[in-house]
Amino acid sequence: MNIRECIEKRFLAKIKPASDLVRKELDEADYDYEKAEKAFSDDDWKWAIVKSYYCMFHASRAVLFKLGLKETRHFAFGVVLEDLSKKESRKRSM
Repeated sequence: MNIRECIEKRFLAKIKPASDLVRKELDEADYDYEKAEKAFSDDDWKWAIVKSYYCMFHASRAVLFKLGLKETRHFAFGVVLEDLSKKESRKRSM
């Protein structure tokens, strides 16, 4: 599946790129990262995993908002990030 298909299946919605939402999501990611580090140092493994997940979730949302996209299914994060990774790999090999 690719980004176009995700949009067609409504796993992603096109929105106006929103720098305020990007900043909000990055702030949330920073907060969750700090909490994950604290939980890890306290040997609270389960909470460290939960907060690490949310850090990645918010960072991924920031990327989508920057691109003018909003997810309606978590599956779409992987599609967008994989597509960006492939594009970067192709660019580097040229």
